[in-house]
Amino acid sequence: VIGLQKKLTVIQKEHTRVLERTNHHFKEIFNSSTDLIQIFKPKGEIIFVNDAWQSKLGYGDDDHQEIKFLDAIHPDYQRITLEKLLKITAGVKSEKIDTVLISKYGKKIFVKGTLTCVFEDESPVEYHCIFYDITERVRAEQAQSLYYKIASLTIQSTEIEDFYNQVFQEISNFLKVKNLAI
Repeated sequence: VIGLQKKLTVIQKEHTRVLERTNHHFKEIFNSSTDLIQIFKPKGEIIFVNDAWQSKLGYGDDDHQEIKFLDAIHPDYQRITLEKLLKITAGVKSEKIDTVLISKYGKKIFVKGTLTCVFEDESPVEYHCIFYDITERVRAEQAQSLYYKIASLTIQSTEIEDFYNQVFQEISNFLKVKNLAI
């Protein structure tokens, strides 16, 4: 009996070492990724974020433990994000999502990605988010739209004063400026 207990202890220790090594490898893979990876509980408590998430959102190692999932979602996008979470909680395997994260300093980070849910006994126990940053693409599209609008105003406007006012209006919508000097 003592010999079997020793063998069992040795086997358990070996399995523990293998599991720890595997977890370490997965963590290294997640942390070396440029994608923003986040795992959180159903009540929003963040369990894990990778280095890219921390860096992009401006949080330190312990900061993410003080906030909840929705705290990192821009208020204008919280409803649509919650709707996606409800869909995967209801049993949809994974859900594609476009949303906007908000950094510690209030900067908008446009992201696209996938949400998944882990269930135990048919109850959700954690959510996984893998996002990639599309901020530059969104800003380039917005700038392109602004250029087209100004070009259209150039063709349509007959009065220079109206033209300048309309250009100012379009630019202030995009850049949130309060005045414009030409």
